[in-house]
Amino acid sequence: MSVSISHSQRQSISSLDRKFNGRLPRINRLSPQILSRIFILCDQLWYADSKESKSPAPFGCQLIIPAVCHTWRKIALDMTTFWTRVRLADRAPFRLFELFLTRSGDVAPLDIDMNMTGSFWKTDDEFQMGTADEVDEALNFIVEHGGSLTRWRSVHIEVDTFHAFYRLCPFFGNVLPALKSLELA
Repeated sequence: MSVSISHSQRQSISSLDRKFNGRLPRINRLSPQILSRIFILCDQLWYADSKESKSPAPFGCQLIIPAVCHTWRKIALDMTTFWTRVRLADRAPFRLFELFLTRSGDVAPLDIDMNMTGSFWKTDDEFQMGTADEVDEALNFIVEHGGSLTRWRSVHIEVDTFHAFYRLCPFFGNVLPALKSLELA
């Protein structure tokens, strides 16, 4: 993975160091490239732990790191690779999902995780009929908001109804040239 840091980023970090008279926190004295690498590793570990423990917040690093300080926010927002792990765990309008898709840029491969079980669905009355429509809505949302099928590197989808699973099948008849991993549960 290569991370490029702009000239303006280097200048802003240098000016912060001068502003604090060399008292910049030691972690922020690391180069933006090293901090970027640390952020990616943090995200990978956080995601793996959340998947193991079934945590509802597998994108914790993506929410916490940019909130630490201005320097970390600037570095994180400039890294499209930091935003390529996207998880859909709630119903429309999928605002957080849309934010991550936007920040991931136009070409970086995506790792998509969709948990469409239990609380994802509407009421019990709408449960059976609404499931197929909700699946379509979610998949179309991804594609319409920058998650082009050519970018899908890994996909993990959990559904708990036959109707939802059945609606997924035609979608995966599309060409997914970057796909390396597909999990349907």
